[in-house]
Amino acid sequence: MSVLSDGIGYESLRFYGPFQPLHIEQLQITRTINDHAYLHISGMLSEEQGAACIGQNMEQEPIVIRQVNDQGQSLRRLFHGIVTHMSVHCVRGVYTFELEAASHSYQMDIKRKRRSYQDIHRTYDDLVTALVRKYQYGDAIDTVSNYAKLETFVLQYEETDWAFLKRLASRFGSVLVPEVTAASPKIFFGMPEGKQHKVERDVFYRVRKTFHELDAEKPGERAGSYVTYMIESLQYYALGDLITLPIGQGKELVVVRVVTTLADGLLHTRYDLQAEQDIRYARYENDQATGISLTGTVLKVQQDFVQLQLDIDPKQDPAKACWFPIATRYVAEEHSGWYDMPEIGEQVELYLPTHREQDAYVTDSLRQQRHTNGQPNVKVWQHVQGSSVEMSEHELTLSTSGEFYITLHESSGITINSPGNVQIQGGHVKLDAGQELSLEAGTALYLKGGASSMVLDGETDTKAPVIYQEGTVKAPVFVADLPPVPEPPLMSIKAYEAAQSAAAKASSSSAASAPTAKITTPAAQKQADALLGTVSKLLGSIPVMGKVAGVVAGALGGPAAIVASSVLLATAAIPVRSTGTSRAGGGAPKGSLHPLKHLASLALQGLISQYEHERAKEAYYSKWILGKVYTSARHIALSGGPLELVQNLLKESNAMAHAYQQVPVDLRQRWRANYNSYVAAEKAKVSYNFDEYDKKFMGTMWVLSKNGVTDQKAAQASLAYNEAIKNGEIKLHHEPENVDIFVEQIKAAREGKNYWTGEEIPKWQANAIIVSSVFSEFQMVGSLYGAKFGRNIKIPSKSITTPVSIVEEPGVVKPASSKPIEPPKTEGTIIGKPKLPSDKKLLEAITDWSSMQKKLAPSKRKMDNFNTAAVAYDARTGKYYYGMNKGIQLSGDKKNVVLFGSKDKAGLLPKDSLNEYGVGNCAEVDAVNQALNQKANVNDLYLYTIKTTPHEFGAAKIACENCTFTFKGNVADALTGWYKGD
Repeated sequence: MSVLSDGIGYESLRFYGPFQPLHIEQLQITRTINDHAYLHISGMLSEEQGAACIGQNMEQEPIVIRQVNDQGQSLRRLFHGIVTHMSVHCVRGVYTFELEAASHSYQMDIKRKRRSYQDIHRTYDDLVTALVRKYQYGDAIDTVSNYAKLETFVLQYEETDWAFLKRLASRFGSVLVPEVTAASPKIFFGMPEGKQHKVERDVFYRVRKTFHELDAEKPGERAGSYVTYMIESLQYYALGDLITLPIGQGKELVVVRVVTTLADGLLHTRYDLQAEQDIRYARYENDQATGISLTGTVLKVQQDFVQLQLDIDPKQDPAKACWFPIATRYVAEEHSGWYDMPEIGEQVELYLPTHREQDAYVTDSLRQQRHTNGQPNVKVWQHVQGSSVEMSEHELTLSTSGEFYITLHESSGITINSPGNVQIQGGHVKLDAGQELSLEAGTALYLKGGASSMVLDGETDTKAPVIYQEGTVKAPVFVADLPPVPEPPLMSIKAYEAAQSAAAKASSSSAASAPTAKITTPAAQKQADALLGTVSKLLGSIPVMGKVAGVVAGALGGPAAIVASSVLLATAAIPVRSTGTSRAGGGAPKGSLHPLKHLASLALQGLISQYEHERAKEAYYSKWILGKVYTSARHIALSGGPLELVQNLLKESNAMAHAYQQVPVDLRQRWRANYNSYVAAEKAKVSYNFDEYDKKFMGTMWVLSKNGVTDQKAAQASLAYNEAIKNGEIKLHHEPENVDIFVEQIKAAREGKNYWTGEEIPKWQANAIIVSSVFSEFQMVGSLYGAKFGRNIKIPSKSITTPVSIVEEPGVVKPASSKPIEPPKTEGTIIGKPKLPSDKKLLEAITDWSSMQKKLAPSKRKMDNFNTAAVAYDARTGKYYYGMNKGIQLSGDKKNVVLFGSKDKAGLLPKDSLNEYGVGNCAEVDAVNQALNQKANVNDLYLYTIKTTPHEFGAAKIACENCTFTFKGNVADALTGWYKGD
């Protein structure tokens, strides 16, 4: 035997299989893109082989066709596959056979399957490779997807693996190509990169042009018209090889179909060649999936989307499950309507209205158990926790899992039963009783409308811009004269006696007129006692009033602070008795005469002096504006949180300033002068030697003591020490640790505990702590994307050395020796051995900060644009630096040269963006930029990044391409991971 130089002869062919033929009469090998390779062979068998083949099971038996040289050594494998069909014929004792075989890719085209792929971040390359490798020694090469992601739900329904992969390849306009010579299923996902060949001499060829309409409904249809070149050759070329024909300047074509036939002792091959740009296949979908419903179990519910564990799949990873929308029963305009989400663990149906998997949505839930009622005429809608709506022929009942229910019955009316609270809210609520309306409460009644309010809780508090009193004038009640009880400075005894004498004369001259002597009636006495009781309780039971004033002054600053301080100083000077009654020189004026008019009439009549008139007027306005302050303080104390507290303080400070402007100018000037004198006197107080005291930080201030005792003098020294720190006269030098003091204090105060001691504290003290913590950084709260709220505020991590100052005279502070102050014991950084906070602690810190930023956002659009947050933890100092996406751009922070470079030196950031985001817009860059601006070392920083979108708030986020390029190898680590490629 010899090997022909220009072709493959019969004597060079070898057949390997379950039998050996005596002679091969016909042989044909067909190879086509997007299809399996097929072998058709026929010939003669020996009598022994023929008889043995009849009873032999040859299903999927391997078949190999090889080309060998003169020494019988294999040169190349022409075909390797499995038997798909075989027939043996015996005619007059002569056995012949016909055999059909297919390439090993045929193993993937035997069994139809159902399964889904829900991981939208999975790449096509990973899906195809994993699917083919399920077959023994199977493998795949992806040449077309370029690591593209699925990006949507993908379903394989009643499709073989081969048909499924062919459909996926059509999404890229490409094909599947089997490896015909491989001994196992091996395929190319896309056209293989073939070898280049050139036909040196003239070759006979034919050209055929196919006109074909684009039809995406038929699987595997070509997209548009294409031209095919057909040549015949004795040479062997593989699918995907590039052939250059001597046409014009040379035309490079791709082998797309090969038919090899044995004729006249040689293998003749016809090749179909096409231009690479013509090899395009239209996308098509699985029409069998249209209209199907798949059952599944709900894994998670969020808004109007659910994640499912489909019954056709093995265990689904919830982190990689798709979100499917829920089809509501009814939708009105503006996206309102019926909202009824299934519960976790419920069986539901996933419906595919079209052949596109991404159009799938959840329709119905499947009942797994019978309802306990079982009455067909009773309709029930029930929550998993027990709340339900039950409708029968004559009754509608709304109930909870407890004892609360509302029943509407045609006969008995409406019944509301609640062991707890009942609240009625509405834009317009009207209560109309035919005979009687009774409102009763065991503790308190609260009535509020617009700017007016009334509280009945054992005491009656009424607040309104204007209060009108109307009633029926009843017959006067005269009380026998009692010995006068003078009470300066409203009226002197002399003036009182003169008034009594004038009243007696008026009484004797006219018996019908009412007495004008200043007699205190029981009603007036009761009213005065109530007023004094209110004022007494105000100053006695609300010690935080002074603290509220300080907070308002510190937070507002400017004229508003001076107004608030002047008002509170003026009201604090009101003469108040904790017990007893109020008795002035005269009773309440008759009718509805205003008290100030009554005082003026007394002054004109000479019954009181001008000095007494001025003092009485000042007392009136002091009590009047005190009511404003008290109502405001009470309103502030009921604030639901720090943000609401800020809003209430601002609102009430405006109301206080408005009330202040209604006070006469002469009184305001007097109050302002008293305030200035008070401030000057405070500054001129005795100086203290703080070195004599022990210092401890408690609540929100430093407390000084001697030998563990804080007496009156130590308390005054404490106030002076805190004031000196506030004014910058004393500087505290310490290293912070990894605890955000303001966040921790607010958390503890919300729980009603002292952060430092763990002791229970009353509500007023908790509110005071929250107020002072919030306003210590109030000046930084501008907007969400202006100043950043609460950055880098820490507590000491080891002993604090505080410079001791001796204040010899106002405004002069001299440093003296210092001694260490023992700080609270907190978890932090050990000297010489940095200790990182736990991932949980970092996550809590960044989520708390992000939640605050979301709440402070001036608009929903800006809140939605905030989608990523990062914290840079400095292991050397224990500081936290927070950042958000586009943080540097929005806040205008200085761009550090280490990151952004300078004219002479490049920074760590890449010159051009490595992804779709702008360079320097990442939250990690914002956080690290702040740290570097605060003299931190980039090598000491640890990064922790989260997502802040509504669906994934708090989820860890790996560094993107830009951040990985910038920080990997420069910072200590990214605790949420680096980018590793798609």
